[in-house]
Amino acid sequence: MATTSTFRDIHDEFLVCKVCLGEFQQPKMLPCLHTFCQPCLERILEQRPALRLSCPICRQSVPLPQNGVLGLKNNFVVVKLRDLVDQSPSRRTSQNTGTSDDDMVPCTACDSGFLAQCYCVHCKDYLCHVCTDAHRRVKTARSHKVVPIQELRSTAIASELRAIETSKCEDHNEVNKFYCDTCRLVICLHCIVTQHKDHRYVEIQKAADRERAHIEKKLAQVVKTVDLHEKNLQQLMPAKDALSTQLQETLEEIDTRTRIITQAAMDVKDSQTSQLLAVHSSREDHVDSLIEATEMNLALAKSYTQFTSNVLGYGSPAEVCSVAGDLKGWLVQRADQSVPSVAELTNHFAKFRYDLPINIEQEVTKLVDGSRQWPMISPSQPKVRFKQAASPDQKGAQTAKGKETKGQRSHIGDSPQKASKSGGRVQKGDTQVSILSQVRPSHSLRGPHILKAVGKNGTGNGEFDFPTSVAVTIDRDIVVADHDNGRLQVLDKDGGFRKTVELQFSPRSVAALTNGNLLVTGDGHKIHVLDRQGREARVIQVYGAAETDENTLGIAVDGLGRIIVTVGFQVFVLRSSGEILSHFGEKGGGRHQLQSELRVATNGRNNIVVSDFVNHNVKIFDPAGRYLRTCGAFGPGAGQLNRPRCVITDVNDDVIVTDCHNDGVSQFRQDGTFVRNIVTRGSLLRPMGLTITHDGRMVVCDRQYDRGCIKIFSLN
Repeated sequence: MATTSTFRDIHDEFLVCKVCLGEFQQPKMLPCLHTFCQPCLERILEQRPALRLSCPICRQSVPLPQNGVLGLKNNFVVVKLRDLVDQSPSRRTSQNTGTSDDDMVPCTACDSGFLAQCYCVHCKDYLCHVCTDAHRRVKTARSHKVVPIQELRSTAIASELRAIETSKCEDHNEVNKFYCDTCRLVICLHCIVTQHKDHRYVEIQKAADRERAHIEKKLAQVVKTVDLHEKNLQQLMPAKDALSTQLQETLEEIDTRTRIITQAAMDVKDSQTSQLLAVHSSREDHVDSLIEATEMNLALAKSYTQFTSNVLGYGSPAEVCSVAGDLKGWLVQRADQSVPSVAELTNHFAKFRYDLPINIEQEVTKLVDGSRQWPMISPSQPKVRFKQAASPDQKGAQTAKGKETKGQRSHIGDSPQKASKSGGRVQKGDTQVSILSQVRPSHSLRGPHILKAVGKNGTGNGEFDFPTSVAVTIDRDIVVADHDNGRLQVLDKDGGFRKTVELQFSPRSVAALTNGNLLVTGDGHKIHVLDRQGREARVIQVYGAAETDENTLGIAVDGLGRIIVTVGFQVFVLRSSGEILSHFGEKGGGRHQLQSELRVATNGRNNIVVSDFVNHNVKIFDPAGRYLRTCGAFGPGAGQLNRPRCVITDVNDDVIVTDCHNDGVSQFRQDGTFVRNIVTRGSLLRPMGLTITHDGRMVVCDRQYDRGCIKIFSLN
């Protein structure tokens, strides 16, 4: 049984091709010493024609001979092992117990057609009973070993055959008896005469003995290195464990110091904010008193001016003379009195930002002694910097500070007069929108769990083929861009099918507006505006894109009513009428540069958030297109992204992005700090679109058709 197991192990380990998983057929050996079937290598080259071949196991790139795969060396060791396994008892007993194929071989020494009964080991001829007797009588063949054909399968005979086995020349069909040292080839006698006459050659047995001795010497040296590698491996494992311990201790130290710095920063913030608000209140009171005094002076000036004009226009000589003294006195007084300008009234604070030298970083350094001297960071290594996410108190202060701006949003936008000026850029329709507003999430994200998954692969209602984007309408419906089916599908808030909107192009992204309209991209350099019923209201043409062969892709509308759309590596900012206000984007992998496949969103500050698919990150720009910061970097770990797709912002301005090739959804603070992986690998497969519903659910579309490609998560 042990022998049978050994032969089975040899077969599975050395005689199976790693490409087709079958027994080797014409085994060819690559320079990296990995062996594959010749047909398998030829099929690989058919798929990727090249002058070099990448090893399917180690990925090493190897050059091919002039005649391709055929010119690679045959692995004779595999052939030998296969013969050995074929001669094993397990192989013999596994065959039929009747007459074997070897028993049915005809005689090769004559033309009689008689079946062979013996085999000459030296002549390699199968002999019938007549030729066997004749062979033994021939004087030159008396020393040959002739065995019964039934014994050919015995292990002893098989070993003897392998020992005296010789190869034949492919050109002359003669036995190779020599080895050419010049060409490093096995050759026959005819080859010496015709091609290798002036070369250095020796008998093949001497060459084999010489090469075997050299290989055994080198092998002994390599065996020593194996022992060294094993010893090093044993020493490296504890070193790895020690690194993990050091990492954990250092992370705890970082966490402790970060909490100290955060608290110190909050203390400085509270102190500086109190001073700032006090100065602001004082100056506001001062401006109020100036306004009150100016209003009183204005009322007096208007009153005297009107009275004097009436006296001069309608008064009799007697009446003019009776009031002349009082009028002249007042007029002289007012004429000589200078009226200060607003700049003069406020010049003691208007030129400064409340006259307070605010340097948060310096104040934190004073409060936290030595917080920057971190022992594990050497001067040659990059410094670790922390960007603290805004606390609820900070967010409240920011909200109070921005009340005036937010209160003006409904008044900011394009007037109908301005919209009409760009009529050449907008194809006329039944609807003109002067102020656009996008449906935005009203919830922050908590721990999600999946509630429902709908939609399988197909072309029917409620079936999808490559859903790329998802949005929620003001009516709480879910709109999905069904890309390869060339349509939009509308679902209710629980994922039930409502209707389809057929399109003449493949939609890439969809954005829902508060007026019920939809903005759809994917048709050249156009943005299609659809009304509540899915009818096309108008088409906005985007002019000036550098990459003419790219379609519009990312789409969003900010709080100022501006449309944000991407084409290639560029981000365009348009009025609601379609007139281009500005565009930005420089192609590349730098900090502020962008690549293709961009999705966009905006936050409460009207900053533009761009998901960069090729650069594996999310970049945030201010409303004017100036770079602010980056979220994420390439990789599979926490805070890392791999091909990010759709991006949105929540009510706290946190950035939520689908991490496509990491099969998850990640969350970052608005300052770029990583928060968490909301959904990790397993629940999603290549997620694309993402949105948050009015009741606080998260909707994600992905490619996991067998489990429902539209997934609804609870955020509570």
